[in-house]
Parts: sequence; C-alpha cells; structure tokens
Amino acid sequence: RRILEPAVLIPIFLSPIVTAFGYVVAIGPVGFISLWVKTLVGSVPWNVYGLPSLIVIAALTHVPHTYLYVSTALRSVNPELEEAARTLGAPPWRVALDISLPLVRPALLFSASLTGVPSYQMMAVVALSIVVVTLPLVMIQRHLLGQASRFATIRGRGLALRPLKLGRWRWVALAIVVAWLLLTVAVPLGGILLRSVVKGWGEGVSLSRVLTLDHFRGLADYPNLIRGIVNTIALGVIGGAISVGCYLIVGLTQHRWSSRGVAVLDFMVLIPRAIPGLVGGLAFLWLILFIPALRPLRDSMIAVWMAYSTVWLAYGLRLISTALLQVGPELEEAAQTAGASPMRVRWEITIPLVRLGLIGSWLLIFMMFVREYSTGVYLFGAGTEVIGSLIVSLWGAGGLDLIAALSVVSVAIVSVALATALRLGVRLHD
Repeated sequence: RRILEPAVLIPIFLSPIVTAFGYVVAIGPVGFISLWVKTLVGSVPWNVYGLPSLIVIAALTHVPHTYLYVSTALRSVNPELEEAARTLGAPPWRVALDISLPLVRPALLFSASLTGVPSYQMMAVVALSIVVVTLPLVMIQRHLLGQASRFATIRGRGLALRPLKLGRWRWVALAIVVAWLLLTVAVPLGGILLRSVVKGWGEGVSLSRVLTLDHFRGLADYPNLIRGIVNTIALGVIGGAISVGCYLIVGLTQHRWSSRGVAVLDFMVLIPRAIPGLVGGLAFLWLILFIPALRPLRDSMIAVWMAYSTVWLAYGLRLISTALLQVGPELEEAAQTAGASPMRVRWEITIPLVRLGLIGSWLLIFMMFVREYSTGVYLFGAGTEVIGSLIVSLWGAGGLDLIAALSVVSVAIVSVALATALRLGVRLHD
C-alpha cells in the first residue's frame, strides 16, 4: 500500500502534453505497441485519434484527482461503522457500497464537478461559457460542504484507524490498480523513453539498429531549448517559492476568520480553476496589451509567473490551508493572552508550526509549474520559453525527436522533485 499510493498520484505531476505525446508514440498508428500488436493479430484494433480513445484516456488520467478527494474523505470515516457491518457478515464490497461510499458522497460529487468541467480551449466567448457552466457546480459544492455535518462520523473521542481487510478481494484490487498504472503511466512513459533513444521508427525497423542519444545532444544546438529548461527550473524553484508565500498570505487571512467574507474569498479562489489554463494565459496577455503600465512585462518571466500562480491558486491555497488547519487555536490564543499582536502571533507561532507544510507545498507547486504547458502558450516568446510551450511549438513544427528528448527532461525534473518530496516525508494527500 505504501508503494501503490504515491504511484497512483504520478499522472497528476506529469504534463498533459507529455502524456499525450507518450500515447501517440506508444499506441498511435505507428506506435511501438501498435506495430507489435499488428505483427501478432494482423491489424491495430484501436484508433488513438478516435473519440472513444480520447474518452478512455481522459478518464484514466483523471483517476488520481478523484482519488485525492475520496481517499481523504474515507480516512475520516468512523471505522467502527465499517467494522460493525463486517461483524454482521457483510463482505468488503457490500461494506463499500452500503457504508463507505454513501458517507463520502460529498467528496464524490465534488471530484465529479472538478473533473467534469469542459475544457474547450477557445477564446473569450467560450471562456465565459465555461464560467457559466462551472459556477453552478461551485455553488452545488458549497451547498454540499454546508451540509457536511450530516456526514460527520467522528466525534469527541479518538478512534484507531485500521485498514479494512479485503481478504481474497485484495488480489482483485491489486490487479485493477496495477492494470491502471500500466495503461496510464507505463504505456505513455515507456513510449516517450523509447522514442527519445531511436533515430526513427516504423514497420520493419529493427530497434537495435536505430538506438541513439543524438536527440539529447541535439538539445545543446538550440539555445532556446536550453533556455526553456533553465526557465522551467527557475520558475518552479524561485517562482514556486514566491507563489507559496503569496498563498500563505491568503491562507493566513482566512485562518481563524469566521466572517462571511471567508466564503466569498473561497469562492473567488476557485474561479481560476473554472477555465482552462490556455484561456488563463490568454487573459493575462490581454491585460498586458490593454494596460500600458503592464506592457514592459510582455517579454518577461514575471508575466508567466503571474499567470501560473493565478491558475494554480486554488491548488496551492488548499495545500497551505491544510497545514494551517493542523495548528490548534490554543497556541495562538495563549500568545495573544500574553500580549502578542496578531502579526507577531502569525510570524512567531503559526508560520513556524507549518514550516514543514510550506516546504511540502513548495515542492508540489514546483511540480505543478514544471508540468504546466497551456498557460504559457500565449505568453511564449524570446526569453520566456518553458518546456511546455516549447513542446507545443515543436509539435506544430513536427520536431518529434526534440519533443521526445524534452519530454524525458521534463519527466526527470518532476521525478527528482517527487522523490525529494517523498524523502522529506511530504504527504501527497490530506
């Protein structure tokens, strides 16, 4: 379980365009797996460019988002309710359907509203249409959260959380998770890695004769590609740290604030996630072009950072708020009783207590910034290259060799960050 849980979250930290490219080179018309299957059965039984394939791939890659919300809710379910059902002879699947899932219905509906938002990447009119569709979903979410007490199962006394014994069903569960990991992680990543070390690929091509590392050496021949890699790392390291600082300010504003303004602020924070990153980047481009004071930012990484920070505001603030919720009010109240000002309480009590959470948030935001590609497309220019926007540009130019090499670099950066986060004990879920 300790191994599978972080593995399930890997697709969240992979750039969607990198994953898409991986599927194309793995199961596309002349993909590695497609040609292998063709030699066995005489034809390729799927079309990766068809609507059914798009639906299946989208569904598979959104599993971790639902898992994050539902698993968090399941950890809050009183285990005595599940154990009582097992004592009465209910099998694990019956406990899940009749006890566990009904209790986490708000989390299921919330995750459905997030993964169900249309991602039409058009211009302003369509962007407004997306907001119109999404705002009712946000209102439904707030209504459900307002009724959260109906689903509360943990009260005053502490409870020992014990895993539910699956018995022989554990092998079925393991097979499902492993099959999903193969389709969602192994297939696209394997395709990317193999494509990055071959000169060409097609029917009748022998793999041993086309192996090469020239694609990685070729990156050095294009200064904008190297600059894009450096910019991406700097955006994640420096920009991510500054973003976490901004998110912390917003989180501290909400912390211990019981006014109705908290609901308004929480609602506003979710709005950037109601539109695709491509539209968010376009909106920042319009602001820069229409406001003279902002025009000097047009060809700077500051504009890219502002767009990234806004698009990922809801995610970053959620990470900060989770850390702040772990701080008991008694410590802050004691400092205030001793005469400390609110600012001093925040600086000397609250922030030091959540420093590990801030480090974890920074690492996770770093990975989000590295994986992002759509937000920077309209802000792409000389000096503002990032890996994601470079891949989009190269895709249009047909530079598959360089795309494969850049994709491997992107995955390597995210892998190092993810390994570091896990090594430091960062929790990837609430």
